[in-house]
Amino acid sequence: METGTVIDFKYPHGHMRIRVDEFFPTSPARTRKLVKIICMGQNPETVLSDLLSRLEEGLKAAEDPEELKRLANDCVAWHTKATELGPEIEKQERWVSLLDDTVKAEGRKSPNRERLKKEKKKLKDMKQRQKWDLQASKDAAKAFEDRKKRAYKYQQDIGEIREALALWT
Repeated sequence: METGTVIDFKYPHGHMRIRVDEFFPTSPARTRKLVKIICMGQNPETVLSDLLSRLEEGLKAAEDPEELKRLANDCVAWHTKATELGPEIEKQERWVSLLDDTVKAEGRKSPNRERLKKEKKKLKDMKQRQKWDLQASKDAAKAFEDRKKRAYKYQQDIGEIREALALWT
């Protein structure tokens, strides 16, 4: 009946193969619809029990405290890194502004022109690095929230399956 993350079962009008890790988590309505189809088939208790165990494994993986802790730490680390660049960027902006004023005062043939270009490039690179760090922080926060939502959906699906199993026992 079960192979890996696939559950096969037969019902009066055919058979169905559910790839548990692709189908779940899903909406409660889709879960109820699937339960109705399973209940029409052969050995619904066995199929529902197998499905329940697979969903509990998925919930356990989604709620993995080590992974959630890692994602939270990543979020904080990237945000801290981006924040720490702030004072360096401000300092670099003041330096570029000072050099720019000096070049303007000295005219077109200022010996500081090349240095100004290098310092502007350095400032641009610093701002880009800060932008990337902030994006990495947002990505880690989103991954953390997605895991929480996934766990919640698994809990809903497990509730629907348990309800159906209670009817059979």
